[in-house]
Amino acid sequence: MSTEIEYKAKKFTNETILDQLTQTDLDNLDSLVTKYFTPEAAYTPTFTGFGTPTSVNFSWMRMGNKLKVIGKFTTGINTAVEARLSLPLSLASDSTFITSIQGCGNIVAGTASALVLYALIESGVSYTTFGIQSAALAGLTKINGNTIGNGITLSVQFEIPINGWNT
Repeated sequence: MSTEIEYKAKKFTNETILDQLTQTDLDNLDSLVTKYFTPEAAYTPTFTGFGTPTSVNFSWMRMGNKLKVIGKFTTGINTAVEARLSLPLSLASDSTFITSIQGCGNIVAGTASALVLYALIESGVSYTTFGIQSAALAGLTKINGNTIGNGITLSVQFEIPINGWNT
């Protein structure tokens, strides 16, 4: 019997709350959703250490306080400089949440390999770096572009808390 009364009370409360929502409330909700969750948009990152990449296809979206990036590219003639991939719109990682280097996503290589690649992020920077976990390399150690072979297709996915998006 009490279950039926509780159900009716919850139903009444939910219906009452919904009845009290005004068009302004709904417009405000739409505005908040639009502000904090954006549709996917294409962008072309700046690459460092990967020569001139080809078949570049990247997109990004905002999900609350985080930037989500998904993309794929084929490395060019890699160089002995730190491997980097820029974030869209010169966005920077939030130093409140990212206080030191850490993993922020995965990288899948289009070639057979025993190496496991990771996207890395540091505090207050506008790019990701790359790490490789293996018997000889620690995953949180940044690598140079020439550590990865030339002409290798890489699929990248990462999420990063962004400075200024926590409000």
